[in-house]
Order: sequence, then structure tokens, then C-alpha cells
Amino acid sequence: MSDNGIQNTIHLNIKERMKSDEWNYEIAKGVLYRRERIKKRRIFTTSIASFSFAILIIVTLSLYTGGKPGMNDFDGFISRQLDGTYSEVFGEDSLLGFSKQASNESISYDSIDMLIDNALSLR
Repeated sequence: MSDNGIQNTIHLNIKERMKSDEWNYEIAKGVLYRRERIKKRRIFTTSIASFSFAILIIVTLSLYTGGKPGMNDFDGFISRQLDGTYSEVFGEDSLLGFSKQASNESISYDSIDMLIDNALSLR
């Protein structure tokens, strides 16, 4: 076949398809099928993204401890200060002295008020 014959065949096929309603319906059906497929893909992708985001938020909130940021910097310093103060005030030497003093003193049981006053003075 010559080039001119091929071109004539192509033009005839194009004219037949342009006049054919069946060909139009098939093209329209293909376009609608593709649009529907793209629409379903978008819905699926959006659903997966939303679900992933929700899982991320749930995991983040479940791992959140509620601590104040920045306070951890001072925790060691404050703990050392409290430990030093506690050992000075309530160390074994001071507790032994207090127990000796309490055991040496006699507590008066004359009245409930005196008993409470004596107990509070020992504290």
C-alpha cells in the first residue's frame, strides 16, 4: 500500500467513528470508568491518610506523660539540695540525740492537754 492509500484508510476510519454513536458511547464509558477509578483512589488515599493521622495522634497522646518541659534540668540539683538538707536535719546523729533526749525526759500524764503539749514540744 502506498502512503496515500494508508492516509485515505485512516481518514475513512476516523469519519466512520465520528459518525458512529456506538464508538462515542465506548469512549464516554472509558472516560467515566477512568474518572470513577481516580475518584475511588482519592477516597482510599484520603481514608488511609486520615486513619494514619488519627493513629499518630492517639499514639502521641498515649505516650505523653504530662511532665513540664524544662523542669528536668533542675531535678538533679533540687534532689541534691533536698538530700543534703534531709541528712543534716534527720541524719542518724540528730535522730539518736533526739531519741536519747525523749527517753530521758519523763512525760507527765496528768491531763490530756499536758500530754499533747509535751508531745508537741518533743517534735
